Amino acid sequence: MAYSSSCSSSHESKQELKKFEEANQYYLRHCEEFCQKVNDCIRSRMQWSDQQLIRDIISVLATQGWERLEGETPMDSLDRLVEKFAIPLQGAYADCSNIKEEFQSLVQYAIQFITLSTMDYRAVWWRMFNAPAASKWSNILIQVELLFSLPASNEKLSWSV
Repeated sequence: MAYSSSCSSSHESKQELKKFEEANQYYLRHCEEFCQKVNDCIRSRMQWSDQQLIRDIISVLATQGWERLEGETPMDSLDRLVEKFAIPLQGAYADCSNIKEEFQSLVQYAIQFITLSTMDYRAVWWRMFNAPAASKWSNILIQVELLFSLPASNEKLSWSV
């Protein structure tokens, strides 16, 4: 019995190997087409983005540069982002008129209580979302949550930091 079962599994292995060879040959014949389709898919997912939007997102989310702002925050970027995402922000019941003021308060808190230069931006934002004062920043935190949900924002941000 042991002999027939090993024979059987050997036969199955050869058949699986034959299928692999067929699949490999098919892939080799069509690999350029596959690569082009993957490339097209990536480009279509990234089509929403433009360089200014990416810079605006980075200027808000990249916390390591906040210590060098000296009282200034990336307000132009924030204004553009609030304008660009006004409808989803309103849908989330964010008060867009308070976002700039809340962001300034949030940055001041972060500079005072968090070591921004050595901490990963995701850890900083986690602390901000869970800070005792987080309820004071509800509108900017809605904006930040929206920014983190955008495709590629996290990857682009990782490259910039």
